Amino acid sequence: MESLITEIKKIPPVTRFSVVSLVGLTVPVMLKMLNPEKLIYFGPWVWKGFQLWRLPTSFFFGSTNINFIFEVSMLYRMTNQLESTTFPGNSSDLAWQLFVASGAIILATRPLKSILFLHPLLACLAYVSSALAPPGAQTSIMGLLTIPVTYFPYVMVGMDLLSGGPYAAAQAVAGIIVGHLWWWACMGRRARRRRRCSTGKME
Repeated sequence: MESLITEIKKIPPVTRFSVVSLVGLTVPVMLKMLNPEKLIYFGPWVWKGFQLWRLPTSFFFGSTNINFIFEVSMLYRMTNQLESTTFPGNSSDLAWQLFVASGAIILATRPLKSILFLHPLLACLAYVSSALAPPGAQTSIMGLLTIPVTYFPYVMVGMDLLSGGPYAAAQAVAGIIVGHLWWWACMGRRARRRRRCSTGKME
């Protein structure tokens, strides 16, 4: 048990918080120990009933089937990649930007009346991660298929379309839009400058 705790402590703080929150909220629902209605986002309950805990919990309640393994894996991989490579030693900056992006996801999915935001968040993270990846980088989908990393956000939309229909796909698209705005506002200029420097061109 101590070795497990030691390994968990090695995970960067934002990644650790995100993954532990996802597991800590979803597994009790799977075990019938927690009512999922306590976790979902519903505007009147949040803003008129002051049930503000629903704002974070609606981002960390995952699927209660085999898809949960994929969700945990994707959240860990993409958040850890951002925290370790784009925000090394600056986890607080990543936490703040994720906070703002999460608020944007709630607004972007408002026309869809979304009550859960994990999949839009994953799509958002996938877009940002793919936009920051070096040219030609590839990624593996559950160890079964290797594709260029730039296509991965759109593959996620397709997977959501197959598993949840047009409604789920629309939520993923909203996440991609937020991801693009996040990248453009906070990281795009820096990434372009880095690429120009690596090719010997000056901005």
